Amino acid sequence: MFGKKRIAELENKIQNWQAQIAKAEKRARGLINHGKICQQKLGTYFASKLENNANELSVAINRMSIDFYAGWDTKTWQDWQPTVWNSDDFTDGIDTTLPTLIRIGDLVEQRHEFSKIGCKVPAFVPFIGAHKTIIIRTNGSTTGMGAELLQSLLVRSALMLPHQTYYTLLDPATNGLAFPMRRYLPLVRENSGDVRRDLEQVLQDIQRIVQNFIDATYPSFELVDPKVRINERFQFVFAADFPNKYDRRAIELLQHVASTGPKAGVYTFIHYNADHKLPRDINMDGFENAGDINLNDSSTMTACALRLYPDANPHAELQNRLFENLRKAKPPERIVEWDGEVGLSNENWWKSDATHIIQTPIGISGASDVLNLWFGVNNEGMPCAHGMMGAMTGSGKSNLYHVLILGDFRTCRAL
Repeated sequence: MFGKKRIAELENKIQNWQAQIAKAEKRARGLINHGKICQQKLGTYFASKLENNANELSVAINRMSIDFYAGWDTKTWQDWQPTVWNSDDFTDGIDTTLPTLIRIGDLVEQRHEFSKIGCKVPAFVPFIGAHKTIIIRTNGSTTGMGAELLQSLLVRSALMLPHQTYYTLLDPATNGLAFPMRRYLPLVRENSGDVRRDLEQVLQDIQRIVQNFIDATYPSFELVDPKVRINERFQFVFAADFPNKYDRRAIELLQHVASTGPKAGVYTFIHYNADHKLPRDINMDGFENAGDINLNDSSTMTACALRLYPDANPHAELQNRLFENLRKAKPPERIVEWDGEVGLSNENWWKSDATHIIQTPIGISGASDVLNLWFGVNNEGMPCAHGMMGAMTGSGKSNLYHVLILGDFRTCRAL
């Protein structure tokens, strides 16, 4: 009797469980169907929001400087004009116009349901002030893209810093064919045919800049008062197809330039072609401040499934137009007013004696020091009897002679 009762209870429980299972299965099927319906609508829902975001982003980006954000296929390059360097724009000796980032291409949405929207944003790497060495890593099929990106960065750097750049171009494998825009660049170091010798000259410039400009007040070249460094330029070393035809000593020097140069305003860009082996006991870790652009990795670069499409070198017609506009651009200059810096008040006229020395202010040295030109024998007993002045046409030689003559005639009694 007891056994039949127990069996009935268990059968009842089984029926209840089966009913709960059926109810749960029904609910699960409903949730699955609801999920499928939502999935079908999800793309449409977020696509509209993503499209609105893409449009807003495009408007915001288009407000930026062309040379900062735009790819070379952008029509706005047709109207590009170089920015004008003006010492009056800087307050408290700080140059806020220096580009801290430089464009390398586009980050493009890859997810299938959103890719048709064409959502993309510019991709950047650190530039002035970040003290990085930019290394473009390639091998095999990506080598051509790396060479094109290096050329693109070369052109863009010249446009972003009009008349403030000085280039050292290294291409021992093809004797300069990697840089077809060389003759259009504002200022390029003459190649000696020996990479080591060229890099030794760069190191000498680094040492000179460090000795003359870097101190506790200005720990890095880009922080130096623009009026003080007006006669200096940012230097860029571009190394093509590295390490092809670079010997051990050249590689060691390049690593030394890359690590010590940024503090002195010398930045290095390298196309590293991994198809060529480095010498024994030398590796890429020697570039301690490297900022890598790995073109070998075809995977997406961010959690948002954005993939890098690197910039190629701008086409020849566009380059010619851009470099022509750059050539016509006014180089950085500091206007020194006669009365404010060089002129003398009337009561000081004819007060000096030219028996031993004739001296007159002709301009400004550094931020505020008066620059004097003199002939004769100075207080240290140093004689000066002759002088020679040379400069390009239109650079101000005649104007300087006028300043010299008028200053001497007004200040000295005996000539």
